[in-house]
Amino acid sequence: MESFSIAAEGKVPKMIAGMGFATLDRISTPTRNRPIEALGGSCANVLVSLAMLGHRVAPILNLGSDETGAFLLDEIQRAGCVTQFVFREPNEESPVIVEYLDIQLARHAFSSTCPETHRQLPSYRPIAESNADRAKGAIRAASIFYVDRLSDTTLLAMEEASEAGALVLFEPNSLKDWSLFRKALPFIDILKASEEARAEMDAQSFEAPPYFISTHGREGLTLEANAHTVTLPSITAPR
Repeated sequence: MESFSIAAEGKVPKMIAGMGFATLDRISTPTRNRPIEALGGSCANVLVSLAMLGHRVAPILNLGSDETGAFLLDEIQRAGCVTQFVFREPNEESPVIVEYLDIQLARHAFSSTCPETHRQLPSYRPIAESNADRAKGAIRAASIFYVDRLSDTTLLAMEEASEAGALVLFEPNSLKDWSLFRKALPFIDILKASEEARAEMDAQSFEAPPYFISTHGREGLTLEANAHTVTLPSITAPR
């Protein structure tokens, strides 16, 4: 496990940091008897992918002290991430999402209910302010700071990273607190949203950040910047 440290002269090496959602995906398909279990959540997926590409990455995440949390931490560690800011809270459960995948129809659906017990599965909880304080060195050292869930704590972290010179990328799955979103806007350099989330945003009045990416599923994505719009097609999957 790589650890995070401040150099003797007080300088911190630059890295990519992120704060937000990490979950266990239980993926069920008609062709398998048992679900596949894998690391999920936008923040965890993005940061783990960047670590596997050779970048120095520090996830700032909230997990439980259960077996699910141990599995997710191991996946993050195996990817090469700095893991000292992955906080495992005692007596808490790690988030779990059930995904139903139909490969033949190219469709998927998500559920927060266990199909066997029908109980509500553990969900995302924002990181505690005390843990965010413990990660301030990594937040200030980030050249890129990624967020996918907005809370009072992540808002403060975005402000901290922005003021330290980081490029801040915000990728919400949906927005419920528009007041908090407007407070975050001055610190966002790149906003990325699905067409569904974009439709929610368009119903509100706000000044868009310098770069606004909208994804359109199999149709690809559009990038809006400096009054120009660029369209990029999706890459066709083999199946």
